Amino acid sequence: MKIFATFLITFIFITTSSLFADQTDLINSYTDGCDKGIVDNCNNLANIYSSGLLDVDIDYTNAFELYSFTCDRNSFTGCVNLAGMYAEGEGVKQNYKKAIRIYSDACETSIGTYGCIELGRIYLNNEAVDIDYEKALQLFKMSCNSDDSDCIDYSQLYDKLCVTNPKPFCPKSKY
Repeated sequence: MKIFATFLITFIFITTSSLFADQTDLINSYTDGCDKGIVDNCNNLANIYSSGLLDVDIDYTNAFELYSFTCDRNSFTGCVNLAGMYAEGEGVKQNYKKAIRIYSDACETSIGTYGCIELGRIYLNNEAVDIDYEKALQLFKMSCNSDDSDCIDYSQLYDKLCVTNPKPFCPKSKY
């Protein structure tokens, strides 16, 4: 989750920084927009709080509140990052059940592929659920079939499980 949020806020900062005199103006602009209910501004502000970028102290409590607000308004970024906060226990008590539910909702409603990817990763290596390679492979395949075409996790798991000694649940071909 941190990687995605950091990448996103870095991209946003690079693309918008020329519009603002300094980082304080950028943060104030996001805050003003968020106060007006502009979901993207709230996500950007939450990303800043959760990552500590732009000389802002990490503040998981504010990030959690902002991600909750944006997720309630069907923001893929907000939902995936909120689920990540539950999974990591950042700004909230760690709760894998909530993380799994939010990731599942994001994946099923096609809000974005990262919900499927993160849920698949939970099924691969998390003490909250039994390891389920078949489920993880299905989730990674779903993300690979989406508009984002993020196939890295699928490709790696397929190669591990299905090339040398194929498991019964492996698809006949990779794609």
